[in-house]
Amino acid sequence: MSVFLLILKIIGITLLSVIGLLLLLILLVLFVPVRYKAEGSYRNSPDVNAGISWLLHIVSIRFKYDENGAVLKTRIFGIPVKKKKDRPVKEKKDKKKKRDDKPLNRLPQDAEMTMEGFDTEPEEPEIDEAIVTEEEPGIGEDFSEPEKKQSFFGKLKEFFGKVTDWILHFSDKVKGIFRKIVHIRDKFSYYLDLITDEKNKETLLKALQIVLGFLKHIRPRKWHVYFRFGFEEPDTTGKVLAILSMIYPWIGPHTEIVPEFEEKIIEAEGMAKGRLYVFVLLRTGWKLYFNKELRKIIRDFKNAP
Repeated sequence: MSVFLLILKIIGITLLSVIGLLLLLILLVLFVPVRYKAEGSYRNSPDVNAGISWLLHIVSIRFKYDENGAVLKTRIFGIPVKKKKDRPVKEKKDKKKKRDDKPLNRLPQDAEMTMEGFDTEPEEPEIDEAIVTEEEPGIGEDFSEPEKKQSFFGKLKEFFGKVTDWILHFSDKVKGIFRKIVHIRDKFSYYLDLITDEKNKETLLKALQIVLGFLKHIRPRKWHVYFRFGFEEPDTTGKVLAILSMIYPWIGPHTEIVPEFEEKIIEAEGMAKGRLYVFVLLRTGWKLYFNKELRKIIRDFKNAP
């Protein structure tokens, strides 16, 4: 009896350990942030480095883009994950080649193909001279003028036929365009009625707030941009500077803009760091997917008449 209880105790401890490890893994996935970092510069050529890491770089993804092209590397516990293309597949191909290189001895070596008794040159058929010398009736007659008249009227008739076909085809095209415009107008009014409905408007505003909250969560916590530019004409540089000054109040603390009015140049540098909690991603998806009113609006959009 004591042995049986000991076995049950071991099984229970093992099950609790497995459940505890699973819960720990789930909590790590949900609440340990996925961090990202990106750096880039442009001086006559782009140079971009970006990376995503999770749980002290146990899982990491690196991306690099420069003059030599793009490179993507994935590591788990520091071990690079190879793509299927990188794995050796030469052995199977070599075996197939060896099989194909074997000669096919379908005939014995002493066997020879002979064509004795066969005449390779076919006999020429006999031609009756009377048939050759006999002229077809009407060859010597002159029918040049009627042929010219027929060809002229035929071409004229063909030309007017083509013009008529083109006019009919063009009218069909115009009718099709008008039908599409009417269809789009009806659809637009249908979509506009859906959006402007008071109940739907409230649902869409709530969904927009959820999406904006998620974007606020994943926005970079640290970022900085340096931009130095200049064009051949100082007026162009001034216009670009005026456009950038309109958004400067929002990006001012993190940006450095240097205009050059006497030099044609474009230089840029940037850096951004941020993180993402999987729990927040799942919560956002849950709120959007299980919103019955929002799903009804999406169905109505898809089932537009």
